[in-house]
Amino acid sequence: MIDISIVQEWLVNVGLRSSEQRLAHLFCELLIRARAAGLTDDHVFELPLTQTQLGEAIGITQVHTNRVMQRLIKEGLITFKNKKFHIDDWNGMKEYADFDALYLHLECADSSLEKDI
Repeated sequence: MIDISIVQEWLVNVGLRSSEQRLAHLFCELLIRARAAGLTDDHVFELPLTQTQLGEAIGITQVHTNRVMQRLIKEGLITFKNKKFHIDDWNGMKEYADFDALYLHLECADSSLEKDI
């Protein structure tokens, strides 16, 4: 059931969201997963993925991925430097991406814990 929930969310992500929303959604999910693994420092986590890999995950080219990341940076939602990824505005990012972590069924996705992120 958990796998079905995740697949359903990703189908919506790829099928209905803009490329900006898809990438923002991916970043939100990565933060929640990193937090569940104990790999975050507040809103910061290591992101060893290339723009090509990020683009492949959401179905866009590397060039478009770069443009989308620049838009998210301009909007004040993210900062990315030296493989360290920082979500500067967690609430804004969740709203922008239409992200609700409950589909992941992780303990840290509980609404009371997620507010602490």
